[in-house]
Amino acid sequence: MISPKLVLKFCFSLFILIMIIWWKLGIIKSYTDYLLAFIAIISSLINLFSKKNFLLDLAHFLYCGLYLVSVVIFSNNKYFLLLNTVMLFSIIYSRYYYGRCSLNREKTGNFESLNKNMKLDWNLIFPFLIILSAGKVVVLFENS
Repeated sequence: MISPKLVLKFCFSLFILIMIIWWKLGIIKSYTDYLLAFIAIISSLINLFSKKNFLLDLAHFLYCGLYLVSVVIFSNNKYFLLLNTVMLFSIIYSRYYYGRCSLNREKTGNFESLNKNMKLDWNLIFPFLIILSAGKVVVLFENS
């Protein structure tokens, strides 16, 4: 079994790198794109380098609750949506592979209990988001 800690470090490092490359290539164009890239980089940096539970919970919320959902709802950038679809697929697969969220497995905080209190089931939310994200990708690529 591949260490979830290694997978997280690789994925969040790659996420930062992709955002920087997209900025340099001019793929990030609109105010929404810049805001989403900023959220992506901040949540990734916190996940990579913080050991404080409060900050890890904040990063978990920024990534899952804000970034992934906001891309589906607000973005019209086909590259953000395509990356979002790939990310959601990898999240769903890793949750299946490890038996739970890798962020909760490696870095314990209160985000999981907050989800339980709010009765949020990410095992249902993520598949719904991937369907919406993939659908928007198809429409945007067909129209371009």
